[in-house]
Amino acid sequence: MFISFIVPVYNGEVYLAECLDSLFRQGVPEETYEVIVVDDGSTDGTRDILASYSAAKSNFWFFTQDHRGVSAARNLGLREAQGDYVWFVDADDFIQDNAIDELMKITDNRKIDRVIFDAYQFTEELTTEEMEKKASGRICTNSGSGAVAVWASIFRRLFLIEHGKAFNEGLSMAEDTLFLYELQFARPEQFCFHKVLYFWRRNPTSTTMSETKITQLSSMESRLRFMTQMKEYYQNRKGDLAQCADYLMSNLWPYLMNTAGLDRKSSREALRRVKEIGLFPIRRPPECTLRKTYMSTRTDLFGKVFDFIGTHLHRRWGFAVMRLYNLIKRSR
Repeated sequence: MFISFIVPVYNGEVYLAECLDSLFRQGVPEETYEVIVVDDGSTDGTRDILASYSAAKSNFWFFTQDHRGVSAARNLGLREAQGDYVWFVDADDFIQDNAIDELMKITDNRKIDRVIFDAYQFTEELTTEEMEKKASGRICTNSGSGAVAVWASIFRRLFLIEHGKAFNEGLSMAEDTLFLYELQFARPEQFCFHKVLYFWRRNPTSTTMSETKITQLSSMESRLRFMTQMKEYYQNRKGDLAQCADYLMSNLWPYLMNTAGLDRKSSREALRRVKEIGLFPIRRPPECTLRKTYMSTRTDLFGKVFDFIGTHLHRRWGFAVMRLYNLIKRSR
């Protein structure tokens, strides 16, 4: 079997079927791949959707666990996978049709441990123009998130097993980024394929404001633990320093943007914590290659200004401007 898709899902009934349908539009025999879904304790209609696919597809498997987070779900899927390669796909995203055939051509008769490909970021749904470009294969990447997300790569399963690679279950955010960085310690044989094979949906939340704040604070706590680890790697000059600096800044900017949007008391506490680990204010690491934050999909003047400020959130003035912007937005 060539590849195992591993899909963690938690209350994903809205987009799950669209994701799964894309995995089955591959134009290769069913024995070429399998789809493994791990339900992380969903309380919506996710289980019913999984049951319907299980009854219809011979290469579909789903497992359930108590709500333990995406890392635990991916680790369970990895333990159950049988494919030569694994592809971690998020349940509200989808992949390009016939992507498997493209990947099989790349890996044919070559021992490649990781194939990296391009991704396309969109909000809610693709436009008619985007769908036409997707269908013709002419769509171009607009996202740098592939550098910090596992879904923009496939991995040779035995390589992960031989080197004991798994996701840190203590992280709810940036767990895949840490996974990718520590993967480099094992020196995988890699290949970069510059074609969009993954479509990343920026999924707007539908939860209440109080639930959103709880989730946001949990994500910020996870980012803080991740950044502490990456700062240690950077200071000890361990691994690829350019990549380390990119990962550090690509998590520091969202952390500070979220901090700027909190109420005064919470913002002050979040800022104090990032100061304690020596990450605010700081000079941009000279090895950092990032020139965009990718925290907005807007390409107009507002989007450009927003992104410019975003790339300077680690400076006092950048954070102050973002804080002022959030205060004005809340007062309207």
